[in-house]
Amino acid sequence: MGDDAAVAAMSSTGLRRMRERRDDTQRLLLTIRQKVNRDAEAAVRASHSLPYTHGRHSTSWTRHHEAAFRRNQGALLSDRRKEIGALEAKLARQNRAISDHHLRSARTMLDGAIRAAQHGGMPTKETIDTSHGKVWITHFDNGDASIWTPPGSKQSDFVADIVDGRAAWKPKYRAWIAPAVHAQQLIEELQQS
Repeated sequence: MGDDAAVAAMSSTGLRRMRERRDDTQRLLLTIRQKVNRDAEAAVRASHSLPYTHGRHSTSWTRHHEAAFRRNQGALLSDRRKEIGALEAKLARQNRAISDHHLRSARTMLDGAIRAAQHGGMPTKETIDTSHGKVWITHFDNGDASIWTPPGSKQSDFVADIVDGRAAWKPKYRAWIAPAVHAQQLIEELQQS
């Protein structure tokens, strides 16, 4: 595994861990808020100064119930304000860290593309019209070439016969990859056909 691949794997794992921790923090905050709401509703339902109700979302819940619920909810949130504040600050830091990670990754990719463009490292593409149809060629800076045809087309069988033994089929790219020693010769043969 190359250095770039190792860094990408580590950053991918690090990003996954950061997201998992952030999700845990969000779940904890949600759990606390739900508990506060349940406790506030339970306090209203247990109150003897208000008529009986089946709960906050029932038709028997009045504006007086809601006012009492809001008071109880405010008091309970006030009691847990330090804990909630700390978790919200932690969540903000985690979101910033994830955003920073994405920005660093984007800058790294952009810097790599700029360096490649400055040194002529961007792949060049061309299309060859053969007697059997179009063939798409991508030239890489190391001299290798990718030869692609639409899957199942008549030119795909034709190209397979020409490159036989001099290029490797890569299913991931659905293309033939010709090493530098054979690339130019194969392209010339395709152009002549």
